[in-house]
Formats: sequence, C-alpha cells, structure tokens
Amino acid sequence: MATIENTYWLKNGLGGKKSGVVTTQDEVAVIEFSEVIDNVKEAIKESGFVAGQSHRNNKSMRLQGEIDAEIVPEDNGRAWVFTLTYSDDPMTVQVASTEDEFYVPEVRFGKWSYQIVVDKDKETGEAILNTAGDPYDPLPVETISSPTVSITVKENSPNLARIFDIGSINNQQVKIAGITIPKYCGMLDDYQTEPYREEEDVLSFMNTYTFKLNFFKNNAGTRIGFKLENVSAGFNQIVSGNKVEIRVKDPEDPTNAEKEQPIATPQMLDENGAVTDTPYYQEWVVHDLVNFSTYGLPVNYPVS
Repeated sequence: MATIENTYWLKNGLGGKKSGVVTTQDEVAVIEFSEVIDNVKEAIKESGFVAGQSHRNNKSMRLQGEIDAEIVPEDNGRAWVFTLTYSDDPMTVQVASTEDEFYVPEVRFGKWSYQIVVDKDKETGEAILNTAGDPYDPLPVETISSPTVSITVKENSPNLARIFDIGSINNQQVKIAGITIPKYCGMLDDYQTEPYREEEDVLSFMNTYTFKLNFFKNNAGTRIGFKLENVSAGFNQIVSGNKVEIRVKDPEDPTNAEKEQPIATPQMLDENGAVTDTPYYQEWVVHDLVNFSTYGLPVNYPVS
C-alpha cells in the first residue's frame, strides 16, 4: 500500500468565486507517494481527500464531491496532481456534525538562545581589535535570545518527508502565523505528526511544525538570519594572482627579505585577497534551503 511522502499546495491553483452568500475555493495539491500508483481510484483513496472534509485552514468550508486527479508525467506515477473545490454552502456537501468542525490551527510562541563570537562593534561596524591592532584571543562571545513559533494543523497526510527538512532554512521570504520571516531567517527545528480520527471513515493527522527564528543583521544592516558572516582574514594573501604567505619584516634588517618571518595571527584581507586595514565581510549559506510556503501554513495571527 502506498503512503504519502509529501504534499505541496500550489499557489497557481488557488482561486474561487462568490455567488450570493455562497463562496467556493479552488486549490491544487501535488502529492508524492512512496510507490507508483497506476489508477485514479487508488490515488484518490490514498490521498485522504473525501467529500465533506473540512478545509485545512478554514473549517467553515468543506470539500465538494468532485475530486480531479492526474499523474505528474515526469514522475511515472509516484506524484499526482489533485484539483479540489471547497464550499461554505451546506447544500453542496454532506457536512458531518462533530465538535471538530470548529478546530483551528494552534499557535504557540517561545524562545531559544544561541551564542555567537563577536568580531565587530555593533555601533560602528569596525572590527574588534586591541590597541596594537590585533584581534582579541579569545574573541568575546554574546548570548542572543530569539523567538520560536510552533503551529499544529490538521492535515490529510502525515507528510513524513517533512522530517528530512528539519534543520533547513527558508529560501525566500514567507509569512507564518502573522510573522514575516525574511529569507534565511527561519529554520524548521522540529516536525511531529499524530493520527487523529474525527469520523469513523476519515483519518486525519495533527502535524506540528516548530520554527526557530533568527533576525541577525549583517554589517550592512540587512537581516541575514542563519547565514554565516565572517571578516575575511588569513595567513596568506594574493599577489599578482598568486597565493603567497604573509610575512613581516625584521625590524633590525627591514631590507633583507631572507629575515622576514611568517605572521603569528591572521591578517584582514580585502575582496581581492590583499592585506588591508579595512574589514571585508563575507557571507555563506551553511544550511539546506527549503521553501516553507509549500507547507500551506496559516499566514495570519490569530488564526481563524
């Protein structure tokens, strides 16, 4: 039996209309299964979509009976596209009367702490050096507190492939539970799923996403979050296109190149790899990247 590995909600499938007091909403979802499914009936069954099912974010809307399913051609039957229509008209769908009809996603806020080595002054942006122009050893360490947000949503699938996203950061700006998270500033810290049977024939899952947020600003004042920023420094420099060791002159015989000695501490380098007195900052992405908007999480707070 095939199981769901991942579900993606497509923005280009989002639409709908309002006629009188009735509102309908169209959505498109791509589901990746653990194995090939070669017929529509099985694909719809394993997708977990059933008529009358509540919308994951708007419990006043229910899934209408017509569910369109098509194979994603290049995936050879493991991925299917589902086109769905939800309605808030009780005459168009069979609505089950259960207390879960009023369930809304749960949002919880918290905090986490981390430490960073401080190599620049946050007011001036200058590198932290002693009066002789050398870095402190060791450099000072700062403890920073940042927020976390956890969201529990009811979904049709456990989406077990989400566990492979744990530790990844967002590859574009996204808004989750009222918080705008700039690119690189959010990390999926944990993902948990729990089966939940709201009706005899309908199995749902309570899926909890926990995000660590990091709003660290770089030297230019841009929020780069979990990106790594360093002052370029080292024991070598680039001279005429070649990497050479940085050496200091003998104060007693400054013209004698044979008496030059290797430096004892790293020297700051400019963007071309030459020794400089002006700090040049480099940035690196050291975490895997994921598009959090594909999770289909609520964007507003409080969640309705």
